[in-house]
Amino acid sequence: MHCCHRLAALVLCALLVLLPVVAAGQEAKQHQAGQGDQGISAASDGKAAPNKKEDAAPATTPEARIALLNDLLAQKKNLQDNIAALKKSIASSPPYAETAELAAQLNNLNQQLNDTDNDFERIATGVNPIALQPAEQKKEAFDWKTELTALVEPIIRELRTLTAATKQKADLRAAIMRLEKQIQVTQQAIANLKELRKAGGDRALIRELDQLRNSWQNEQNRLQSKLDLSRLDLHQLKAASGRGAMLGRVAERLKDFFKTRGLYLLSAILAFACTFFLLRLLLKLALHQLLAHQADSPRRQMYARLVAVFSHFVSLLCAIAAMLTVFFLVADWFMISLVLLICLGVLWGLRQTLPKQWERSLFLLNLGPAREGERLTLNGIPWRIDKLGMFCWLSNPALDEVQRLPIELLLKQVSRPYNLDEPWFPCRKGDYLRLADGSVAQVTHLSSEQVVLANLGTGMTNSCSTAAFLGMGISNMSRKFLVSVTLGLSYDLQAEITSKIPGTLRSFLQSKLEQEGYTEKCTNLSCEFGSAGSSSLDLSISLEFTGEMAALYYRLRRAIWRWCVDCCTENHWEIPFDQLVVHGAPAAEPGPVLVHEAA
Repeated sequence: MHCCHRLAALVLCALLVLLPVVAAGQEAKQHQAGQGDQGISAASDGKAAPNKKEDAAPATTPEARIALLNDLLAQKKNLQDNIAALKKSIASSPPYAETAELAAQLNNLNQQLNDTDNDFERIATGVNPIALQPAEQKKEAFDWKTELTALVEPIIRELRTLTAATKQKADLRAAIMRLEKQIQVTQQAIANLKELRKAGGDRALIRELDQLRNSWQNEQNRLQSKLDLSRLDLHQLKAASGRGAMLGRVAERLKDFFKTRGLYLLSAILAFACTFFLLRLLLKLALHQLLAHQADSPRRQMYARLVAVFSHFVSLLCAIAAMLTVFFLVADWFMISLVLLICLGVLWGLRQTLPKQWERSLFLLNLGPAREGERLTLNGIPWRIDKLGMFCWLSNPALDEVQRLPIELLLKQVSRPYNLDEPWFPCRKGDYLRLADGSVAQVTHLSSEQVVLANLGTGMTNSCSTAAFLGMGISNMSRKFLVSVTLGLSYDLQAEITSKIPGTLRSFLQSKLEQEGYTEKCTNLSCEFGSAGSSSLDLSISLEFTGEMAALYYRLRRAIWRWCVDCCTENHWEIPFDQLVVHGAPAAEPGPVLVHEAA
C-alpha cells in the first residue's frame, strides 16, 4: 500500500513539473505562428507531367527580380490601357447594342489586372498577401455531418502536411507545362498575325490586325510572367527541400516532435495513468474505511463489488477527461480529435456488445449464474470459486491446485452451494487405489491435467489424463480396504463346514494376526460358509484393514492364503482338486469319466 502511495505521488509530481513546460512551449509555438505564414503556393491546379524546361534558371537574384517586376509593370500598363479603351467602346456604343460580350471582356481584363497586382506584390515582398486576409465567418445551422467533418479535419490536415511539398511540386510542374503550351499558342497566333500584315491590305484592316496582335502580345507577356513565377516557386521549393541530408531533416523533425507534440503526449499519458490509478486507490481506501466494521458480511461483499465496478467506470472516464484537458491546454486539436474519434469508435463497438457487457457486469457483482464461494465443474473436475473479477481464481483442496481463468470462460458456467463433507476428488497424492482390473496402484502425481500411478504388482508407472482417470471406476484404499479369499474344502467335511470349521479357522487367523503384529490394523475378521461348489465346499474369508496397510495389500493376501493352508494342514482338512465331468459315448461299462485338473 505504501508503495502505491509513493508511486502515485511520484507520477503526480512529474505531471506538475511537465505541465508548465508544455504550456510555455505551446505559447512559444503560438507566438511564432502569429508572425505570419511565409511561402509560395502553386499558381493553378493541374496534373503533374514531365517538363523539359522546368530546370531553366529562374529569376532568383535581385536584378532578375527587378527585371521581372518591370515586365509586370509594363503588362499592368497595357492592361490598364486596354481596360480604358474597352470602357470607351462600351460608353460609345448605342443604347440598344449588344454589350454583353464587351462586358465579359472587361471582367476578364479586370481579373488579369488583379492577378498581375497580386503577382507584383508577391515578387516584391516575397510573401503571399492572401495569408493576411481575415477568414470569413459564417453562421450556419447545426449539422452533425459538418461537426464530424470538423472533428476529422485536423487529422486530415496533419496527414496532408506530410505530402504537401510533393503535391505542390507536382502542381507547379503541371502549371509550368500548361503555361508553356499556352505560350506556344500565343506565339503561333502572333506569327500568323504578322504574316497577314505583311500580305498587305487597307489601313482599317492593318489597324485591327495591329490591335489584335497587341492583345495577343499582352496575353503572351502575362503568361510568360506566370511561367517565370511558377519556375521561381518550383526552384525555391527544390532549394528548401534540398537543404541538408535526409537524416538531418528527420532528426530535426524528431527534435521538433519531442519538443512539442511528443511532450504533450507524454504529459497526457502521465495524466491518464495518474488519474486512473490514484482514483482507484482512493476509492479502495474509502471502501475499506466505510466497511471496516462489516468484515465478512454479504452486504459488505455486495458493496465492495459495486464500488469495484463503479471505480472501473469512473476512473476510466476521469482519466480520459484528464488526457483531453492536457491536449486542450496546449491547443493540440489533432490529438483531441484523435482521442475523441477513438472514444467514439469504442462506444460504437460497445453498442454491438452491450448485452455481453451487461452480463459481465452482473458477473462481477456476483449476481450471475456462477458466484463466489460456490462449487462448479469444469472438464469433469469440481472447483471452488475463490475470487471473481476480470480474471477468476479457482481452487481444488484435494488437488492443492489454483487456476486463474479469464472471465469469458466462466460467463456460461453455473455454480451451486456445497456441503463441507463433499469430496473434491476421488483421491489425493500418495493414496492407494484398486483399479477396475483388480490391481493396486499408488498415486505419485496428481493435477487437473494428468494422473501418474505406480502399480504395486508390476512396479511400473502409468500416466493418463485426469478425465480418463475419473472414468476408470477406481476404489480408494487409503481409508480402509478388504482382503477376501475363498477357501474350498472337501465334501468329507460337510458335517462341520457350517459350524465348527469357520470358528476354528477364525481363531487360527486371529492368532496369526497377533503373531505378525496386524491385530490393531485389522478392524474386522469374517469367516463364513459361502457356497457349495461342484467339487468343494467354499468358505468366504474377509479381513478389513485400515488404510495404512494398503501398501502391503499383496503381502497380506499371500499371508492369508498361507495361514489358511497352515490351518488346513494342522486340522487335517482336505483341499480337493477341481474336477471336470466329461460325458462321452456309451462304452462297455457306462459311467462318467472323472478327470482331475490342478488348480
